[in-house]
Order: sequence, then structure tokens, then C-alpha cells
Amino acid sequence: MSEFYYYLWAVYAVSAIGLLFLSWRLFRCFNVPLLTLGLVALVASLLFTPIKLVEAQMDLTPALVVLLLDGVVLGWPAVWDALKYVLMVYLGLLLLLIPLYFIKVKLSAKRIDKDPAQ
Repeated sequence: MSEFYYYLWAVYAVSAIGLLFLSWRLFRCFNVPLLTLGLVALVASLLFTPIKLVEAQMDLTPALVVLLLDGVVLGWPAVWDALKYVLMVYLGLLLLLIPLYFIKVKLSAKRIDKDPAQ
């Protein structure tokens, strides 16, 4: 693989991190933490899931790009191939993040109960 391939992925990663930050800032106003968490996880899975565009090559492509181009050119049946990987990553993120959220809530509730000043 050429250096240009790695430079493109670096530029894409920086811009995807910026978009993830902007989506977090946008969804934060909902005041429902689980909804915010789910939507930010969806954006992260859309932006950071790589898939192979051509099975014979080792080059990876962002799944969002493949979803959009296959949807325009080939229609819905081709979109499902890329979408199933994005959905698997999304469900994996939710399975990791939702228990962490409940642990955080439980720890903050214990901290409030122990604080006699309030």
C-alpha cells in the first residue's frame, strides 16, 4: 500500500473525530443521557467502521462512503452488505457503553448519599 493511502486515512480520521465531537455537542442538548449516548454511538459507528470495498484487496474503505455510493449506484440490496457491519459495530458499542453509563449513575448516587453537606 502506498503512503498516500495512509495519509488519506489520517485526514479522514481527524475529520471524523471533529464530526464526532460536533455530534456530541449537538445531541447533548436533548437532556436524556441514554438518547445522547445512543446517537453519538451511532455516529461513531457510521464514521469509524471500515470495510473492504473489493474482497481481493487489502484496502479498507469507510463504511459510510460505501453505503452512500452503493445506495446511489446499486440500490438497497447492495447497501445491506455494508449496513450489517455498521449495525454490528453499533450494537457492540451499545453493549459496552450502556453498562458503563449505569455504573457511572450508581457511583454518582453513592457519592451523593455519602456527602453529608447536601
